[in-house]
Amino acid sequence: MKKLLPLFLMLGTLVGAVFAAPVLEQKKIHAEYNEGNFEHVTAALEGFMAQNKTYNKSDSVFIAKHLAVVYTANPATREKGKYYMYKLLELLPSAKLVDMYVSDEIDRIFEKVREEFVSRQQSFGVDTLALTVPSKAPANESAPQSTRKENPQQHLEKSASKSSTVYWLAGGAVVVAASVVTYLVFNTSDEPKDMTYVVP
Repeated sequence: MKKLLPLFLMLGTLVGAVFAAPVLEQKKIHAEYNEGNFEHVTAALEGFMAQNKTYNKSDSVFIAKHLAVVYTANPATREKGKYYMYKLLELLPSAKLVDMYVSDEIDRIFEKVREEFVSRQQSFGVDTLALTVPSKAPANESAPQSTRKENPQQHLEKSASKSSTVYWLAGGAVVVAASVVTYLVFNTSDEPKDMTYVVP
């Protein structure tokens, strides 16, 4: 039992550490961001980072994204914003700012930072194909038939048209069969017919 005591103490410490893990109130902070209370956002995020030396990836991405946008929006702190944009791309190379409703200017700055990030990664020998965000194809340019994917609605419409064709064909076959049976039933009599036999 004495040998197991240190093990129980260690497990208790680990469980306590898990339950005492810092919690970043992402919804509350994002609501402040949406309301335009940027000072509250930066204070909450900077305070969280000061109190906690480590945090999970979700919190790291959230912090980098919000500080990147808020600091970049202010010309006085723009370089700090670019720093957090770079951090965001390190954490999540495919990151976008769509959910942040940023201005065109901030979007352009972010894309410029992304270009610099990709260029720097290339100089380190990193395969940057996964780091670049594919641009959308023009609306009038359709994908080749072999690579184009149907959306669920198109798939349902095609299935419905195929099903209706099958039903029409099956229905037509039933009508023809019923007509033949009706003809045979009504035109066949039990009375023997006069027949002439030719005997050689």
